[in-house]
This record gives sequence, C-alpha cells and structure tokens, in this order.
Amino acid sequence: FHRPGPMVRGWDFYDVLPTLIEKGVRYIQVQHSPWFLMFSFPSPHLPIIPQNRFDRTSGAGPYGDAVVELDDAVGQLLQAVEDAGQTDNTLVIFASDNGAESIAYSRALKYKNWSSGPLRGLKRDLYEGGHRVPLVIKWPNGGVPAGTVSRALVSQIDFMATIAAIVGIDVPSSAAVDSFNLLDEFRGVSAKAVRKTMVYNSVAGQFAVRYMNYVYTAQRNGYTRDNPPIAWRRIC
Repeated sequence: FHRPGPMVRGWDFYDVLPTLIEKGVRYIQVQHSPWFLMFSFPSPHLPIIPQNRFDRTSGAGPYGDAVVELDDAVGQLLQAVEDAGQTDNTLVIFASDNGAESIAYSRALKYKNWSSGPLRGLKRDLYEGGHRVPLVIKWPNGGVPAGTVSRALVSQIDFMATIAAIVGIDVPSSAAVDSFNLLDEFRGVSAKAVRKTMVYNSVAGQFAVRYMNYVYTAQRNGYTRDNPPIAWRRIC
C-alpha cells in the first residue's frame, strides 16, 4: 500500500480482512483454557476498499461501507465467542488508535457525515478529534453493566494495569508507571476519578495536557499537516 518493497506472491489487499477474521475465529474455536486475542483490524484505515458485498451499504461512501464491513467482522468474532459458550466470561475491549484520516473533510462535505462528532481535528492534530476515540467494553460476568455510558478519562495505556488486576498479577513499581487500574471505572462503582490527567501530542511535536474536563495547550493552532479546507470552514 503506497510503500515500495517486497510483496508475497498472490497477495491481494481485498483478502486481508477476511483472512484475518478466518484465523481469528479459528483461534477462538480451539481455546479451552483462559486465552488472549489482540485483533488489530486493517480497516477502516487506508486504502478504503471494502469487499463488493458491502458497496453502497452505508450511504456514506466507500469509507462508510468499510465501517459496515468492520462491524460485520467484529460480529463474526463475537459470534465465535458465543458459539464457544464463553460470552459471559469473556472481556471484550474495542477501541481505535486515533481519530479519522484527513479524507474525513471531503466525506463530510459530500455525505454530511463527520467522523469526529462534536470535536475539532483529525488524526495527527492536537485537537481532541485526533485523540478522543470510542471505547466499548463488554464483560457480562465481570460486573461491567450493559448499556451504560462512562465519562471517565481513559488512556489505552491503562489497559495494562487494569488487565493485570483482573488476572491477579502484581505489576512491578518500575513498570507501567503511567498505567492506572480502571476496573472500578468500567464497573461503574468508582467513587472518584482514577485518572485525572493525560498528556498528548501531535505529529508536529505540539503538546497539550488534559485535566478532568479541561484541556490546556500553548499552541495557537492545533491543526498540523491538514488544515480544514475553505469549504469546510465556511459551513462550520
């Protein structure tokens, strides 16, 4: 994908996600003892090439169709967990690594679909649209209540301390010093915020710090390589 280098014979990008899903489902099917699966989806990252059966299923162009395909792929993994009889006792964490790519501007203008919701900015930007992403957690027997929404401040680095607490492993004091155990947050029983601050940066080396519901930055412009097009700024 737009990078020079060797490629395995017969490689086809259209086959990547279906092949990964097939392997993920097969892995789940053969597990009998406690198991771990980290599944890194290649979509909806560029290139945006959903399989033909998902074309025009979203009403939001090829990117939207790729999101529908992603939803279907997640469903296949969850169905494999269900078929294995492990749904109630399986912790599922679904998240993204960053905000949407810069093609979100043209998609918003054409399809009236803005990936960052109420937030400014996209991937690489200092603004929160580049960093705040959805996080969905499912764990019926683990005390995570279904259908609830948390306002907690969470970083994905907190997964280490949280999962270590779940499986009963003591993390050495010299390791994961910036990781917080958020299990009570996920269960909705935390009396106060566990994580209160977070420092993040843009691809241009700009920094910001969030404290609770406030964000501070010394930068006058949080956009980096991709400033919003003029047409976008007019409607905003």
